[in-house]
Amino acid sequence: MKWDRRIIMGSSTALAILAAIGIWMVFFRLPASAPGYSSAPSYTSSPVLVREILGQQNARITRPYHRPALVVVPKLLPDWAQREIERQVGVKMMHRHQFIWDGSSQLFLQARHWAISGLYPLSIAAFKPIVGISQSALMLVENATPIYSTGPFFLNSGSRWGVKQRSPVMTSLSAPLSQKLEPLIPNGGVLAVINGQGQIRMVASNPSSRLLSWQPRPVGLGLVPPLIAEAMAEPQLLKEVAHGSDILDQLGKDWGGNKIQQALMRLGVESGISVPGQPVKNPALPKPSPLELSEGHALWATPLEVARAYLPFLNQGALLPLTVNATASRFGAGKPLAAPTSTLNAVTKFLPTVVTNGIRFSVWRPDGNYAVAYTPLDHGLVLVAGGTATNNIIAVIHAAAVWLTEKKGIGG
Repeated sequence: MKWDRRIIMGSSTALAILAAIGIWMVFFRLPASAPGYSSAPSYTSSPVLVREILGQQNARITRPYHRPALVVVPKLLPDWAQREIERQVGVKMMHRHQFIWDGSSQLFLQARHWAISGLYPLSIAAFKPIVGISQSALMLVENATPIYSTGPFFLNSGSRWGVKQRSPVMTSLSAPLSQKLEPLIPNGGVLAVINGQGQIRMVASNPSSRLLSWQPRPVGLGLVPPLIAEAMAEPQLLKEVAHGSDILDQLGKDWGGNKIQQALMRLGVESGISVPGQPVKNPALPKPSPLELSEGHALWATPLEVARAYLPFLNQGALLPLTVNATASRFGAGKPLAAPTSTLNAVTKFLPTVVTNGIRFSVWRPDGNYAVAYTPLDHGLVLVAGGTATNNIIAVIHAAAVWLTEKKGIGG
C-alpha cells in the first residue's frame, strides 16, 4: 500500500510539474515564430531607411526608431483584403509566401486594426532623419552609398525585425545648419548650401515632399557674375562689354549662342544629370539668342548647379565637383576657368555686401529666380535661394553667419 501511495503521489507531483511547465510555456516563453506566419527572412513592400547617417564630426543626421509594420501572408487573407492590399503593394508582392508591409497610407493605418487572418502586427528596426534634414538630402546620400533596403529582414526577438547591421554612413551634411535654415524657406522656395570644397551642406525645399530641390528653374540673371568673370578673360570682349549699356545683351552679341553654351558648360550647367543624386534630368542646354540671354529667360539650372558655378570665386578659379561625402574632393581637382584669380576678385568687389556677426558675404540678388551669397570664411560657403526663398536671403545669410560662429566644437 505504501508503495502504491508513493506511485500515486509521485504521479500527481509529476502531473503538477508538467502542468506548470505547460502554463509557463503558454504565457511566458518567446515563440520562435508567431502563429500564422514564418520567422524566415522576409522583404518589405517598399525601401526602408536602414543605415545610420552621420554628418561632420559625427553629428547625427538620422535617429533609430521602431517602425510599425505588418507581416502579410497573402494566402491566408480574406478575398476582400487581398484585393485592397494588392492595389497598394502590387501583384508581384502578393505572389510571395509572405512579406512585410510598411507605410503611412490611410489603408495601411486602417489595416493595422483589422482582426483578420493573414495580417500580423510587428515593428522593424529603421532610421528616420532628424528635424531639418530633407528627403532631398537623403536622396543625395542614397546615390553615393545605398542607405535604403527592402531586406532581407530577420526576426530578432518578439515581433521586432531588422536587417544585418552595417557601419554608419559618413557625410558632409550639417544638421545644425539645416535646422537653422529650413524654417526660413517659405512655400515654393528652395535652399542649397555648399562649402568652398564642393561639399554639400544642406538642400531643402518647402513643401519638402516635392522635388523642388531638383527642378531646374529659370536662372534669370543669377549667373551674371561668373559669366562676366569668363568674359573678362578675353581682353577684346571685356573692352566691348565695358562700353556697353547692357552687359548681357553685349555678351550675347559678341559671344553668340555657341560660345554662351560653352561658357555655361564650363560653369557646370549641363543637360541631363549634372549633380550626383539628381533624380530629375535638366532640359537640353539652349543656345540662347542675344535677346533671350539679356532677359535671362532661356537659361535653366538647379539650385546646386547655380551654387557650383560660384565655386571658382572661392577656389582660385577651380570648379570643383560636388559631393555629399565626408571627404572633400582633392583641391584643384576641378577644371579651372579661364579667368585668373585677380579677375574673379575684381568681380567680387563689385558685388553688394552684407556684414553680419562680423562675417562679410558677397550677395547677388538680381531678380526672383535665384539669390546667391558667398563668403571665403571657413574654407568658403555658398548659399543659394530659389523661388520665394529669394525674398529671405538676408535672413538666410544672418542664420548662416550665426552657424559659422557657433560651428567650432558642435559638429557642424
